[in-house]
Amino acid sequence: MIVNILHFRTESLRLFEKTIVHALKFCSDTAHASLRANDFHNEKSGSTAMQSKFSNVFANFLNSLQAMSIVPRPIRAMILKARGVSIGYRSSISHHCHLGPNLTVGNNSFINVECLIETGEPVTIGDGVHLAMRVTILTTSHEIGPPEHRCGGYKRSSVIIEDGAWVGASVTILPGVRIGKGCVVAAGAVVNCNTEPNVLYGGVPARKLRAL
Repeated sequence: MIVNILHFRTESLRLFEKTIVHALKFCSDTAHASLRANDFHNEKSGSTAMQSKFSNVFANFLNSLQAMSIVPRPIRAMILKARGVSIGYRSSISHHCHLGPNLTVGNNSFINVECLIETGEPVTIGDGVHLAMRVTILTTSHEIGPPEHRCGGYKRSSVIIEDGAWVGASVTILPGVRIGKGCVVAAGAVVNCNTEPNVLYGGVPARKLRAL
């Protein structure tokens, strides 16, 4: 009987996943078709701006939906996958996380509550990685501009967290950083350069504390 119940639950989740994916695709296709029809007599630039605005609104809607604490983790994973996030086998993402679509999570990894992963460039999280609560991963920053406007042009670089790494609570990982395999980053650290494998890092900016 237990086997039958588990089988029914698995099949129900698969059906629900397909339903979500098809529903989201239908909404997206319908909205884009509506935009194309409404913009038939508009300037091309205006049409592009409207489509871009819709894409941003739709992405924010999906992020808000998956972040709700009442959403079960399997369904959260379905929503994220429908948005384009790649999530490996037995990996789990907690509620109240804000995740960009250009994200790959390996197998057996865990992302705790209130993490922010910005994906202007790709973010790759390996197998067996643990992100504690309120970890921030950034791929976008700015050049230092002139005195009248110090926040200059954008600069972007991807972030990679290799297999087995453990990133502590409230850690900030800056653009272009590669966290080495089996590395541990202590809570509250700001990581602004690559880390060696199997080493403990901590501080602001993060520095090597000891080998593991």
